[in-house]
Amino acid sequence: DTDVLVVSRVEGELDGVPVLDFDAGAQHSLACTAQGAAYVWGWNDHGELGTGNTARILAPQALEDLPKIFQVSGANTHSFFSTRPRPNASAATGAIAPGAALPFLVDAHERTFGQLRAMLEALCEDLDA
Repeated sequence: DTDVLVVSRVEGELDGVPVLDFDAGAQHSLACTAQGAAYVWGWNDHGELGTGNTARILAPQALEDLPKIFQVSGANTHSFFSTRPRPNASAATGAIAPGAALPFLVDAHERTFGQLRAMLEALCEDLDA
């Protein structure tokens, strides 16, 4: 028995729609279109799809009432959507200017906020050193 990766075409609401960015979390996927609409699908056990519930979505579904989205990023139990275009990175350093993107979190799982708090506290400790 060998694990086999099967690639298939995403069908549904995104079929034929130009996609600007896409990413995947542990068991969910995200996309944003050239028009700035955000689409989500997959498992949703932690509310990572941002639909206000934990129901699984088997095909891409647009999230309603969001500002124009330019970039998406998925992780284990959460999703990020950026409301500003991807900035041009510095040619010299490859760094992106601070404040160049304004992401917002679509996840209300308590464990995620604990993980983010621990990460920010560790970052602040490094900055103080």
